[in-house]
Amino acid sequence: MEFVRGSHLDGKHYRAEVFNAREGHPNTWTDEGGGEAVPDIEADRAKFDIIGFDVEPGDAVIFSSWVLHGARGNASPNKRRAALSTRWLGDDARWWPHDGSDPTVSQEDVTVRPGEYPADDRVFPVVWPRGS
Repeated sequence: MEFVRGSHLDGKHYRAEVFNAREGHPNTWTDEGGGEAVPDIEADRAKFDIIGFDVEPGDAVIFSSWVLHGARGNASPNKRRAALSTRWLGDDARWWPHDGSDPTVSQEDVTVRPGEYPADDRVFPVVWPRGS
């Protein structure tokens, strides 16, 4: 994985990006969103402070999704790459469904209203309560 160091501090809201998009790709929802386009990092990698490291099976990588991040494609003809991605929210989070946001959870799935803390424990379970 690679990250653009400090990109979460630039005050920009980048729209989700699907690389090597193909017909029928399940992430076509990314085309619907607002926000700025992700800069073409590959066109001038030296312009960005890129950090990266290899990961091995069983590794866990935790980072803010506001950080520009990605990984090169899997060129192996016989090794599959699999990953599990979860999202964790702080107590300052607010529910903000909008065009271009991940449709895994939509307004129809929750009882919380936009702008409120996502306190719908069925969809947003409390894993570690404050003061524990």
